[in-house]
Amino acid sequence: MTEPEAQPGALRVAEALADGASIDWKALPKDVPPTQGLSFQLIDSVLRDYEQAAEEVRERLRAPLLQADSKWGPLRVLEPIGAGSFGQVFRAFERSLHRDVALKVLRDQPPRAAGGIPEFLEEARRMARVRHPGVLQVYGVGVHDNRAGFWTELVCGRTLEEIVEEEGPFEPRIAAQIGVDLCSAVAAIHKVGLIHGDVKTENVLREEGGRVVLTDFGATDDRFDLEAEPSGLGSLLSAAPEVLRWERPTPATDVYALGVLLFRLLTGSYPRRGETPQQLIEAFGGPPVTVGQARPEIPQAIAAVVDRAIDPDPARRFPGPHSMAQALHHALHPESGPVRTVRELDRPEPPPGSLLQAFGVSAAVSLVVAWSVIGIAIPWLWRHYPPPAPAPVEMVAKVAAPVGLRAQPTLYRVSAAGTEPLSDGSAIQNGDRLGL
Repeated sequence: MTEPEAQPGALRVAEALADGASIDWKALPKDVPPTQGLSFQLIDSVLRDYEQAAEEVRERLRAPLLQADSKWGPLRVLEPIGAGSFGQVFRAFERSLHRDVALKVLRDQPPRAAGGIPEFLEEARRMARVRHPGVLQVYGVGVHDNRAGFWTELVCGRTLEEIVEEEGPFEPRIAAQIGVDLCSAVAAIHKVGLIHGDVKTENVLREEGGRVVLTDFGATDDRFDLEAEPSGLGSLLSAAPEVLRWERPTPATDVYALGVLLFRLLTGSYPRRGETPQQLIEAFGGPPVTVGQARPEIPQAIAAVVDRAIDPDPARRFPGPHSMAQALHHALHPESGPVRTVRELDRPEPPPGSLLQAFGVSAAVSLVVAWSVIGIAIPWLWRHYPPPAPAPVEMVAKVAAPVGLRAQPTLYRVSAAGTEPLSDGSAIQNGDRLGL
């Protein structure tokens, strides 16, 4: 049984609905049946209700959470400088230290972790442990006027995403150097036991002097809802396939995101496209994607680093950001010698204050073994190989005698019994103490 073909009038009404055009329901084409006309009216009503609700949400997101020249804890709010689904960012003034800072205020009350501590507070404390020029420095965190937030250093510059959108892809060597800097920053985050979880061009600021700063940490315990609309396209397109499959983020997750970021800087595009997590998962089943396909003039050494970082298999990526940084550095400076992939460099640091953190495992073990050997060897050597007695010394006295006096030098043997003058032919034994 074949379906009836749509009439021309019905097609015109459907196109008008899709375009959001206004429709006179009393003047529908004659070939549109009454029942079909009612269905069109119902669809139109649903679409308009949806658009109205969406506009209300957008209006709520645009509404400032704090007013200019207001106070939030120890800060004075100056002006808004950014916004997102999480909340808003303001330029603020820290009165106690007389400096401008960036204040991030959360839109909703944050969920609480075990013990009743807000999750964002615990995360901010962990972020504050990171000390690296490429990671945004956290100054403080708190809840004031029932509004949670934290403040950081104020970085004056544009995001890498803004630069790509306004100026196009980066020159390969500049992109590779940015990659080295960001790998170092991510390695510092991993060193304190954290996963960034949201490395993307939108979360990297570049100052006019060239310094790049990694900002927002992702919610590493969250998962992408396969049926939900993505909250940020950059986050979705930078997500490793294992994260899209609801697996827990790992250091390899950040390595993949670093590779996608470099792909974006070098080509202005992404290695894989999709508007939903499910579409991206399906895209990973396609043929391998290489940065050289999108931009053939990229040097092969740089392209090889990017291609390895975006491998769908975590085991075939770099062991960690340190190894990736070494490979990028070698691609920029091949005269520096072969790349050494050291997995130990990509491991988290031991807990603060431990002996292992101060010396490292190998150094601590070597120190213990060395002291043990020295403690056993010195007494044994002393018993079996005593130090040799001092050799006889020939002493010559050169005295400038005053007028009227005569110097008479005499050599003595010194012992417990006293002193014994020596003459020509006296025998001297090893161990004798002599005096003049």
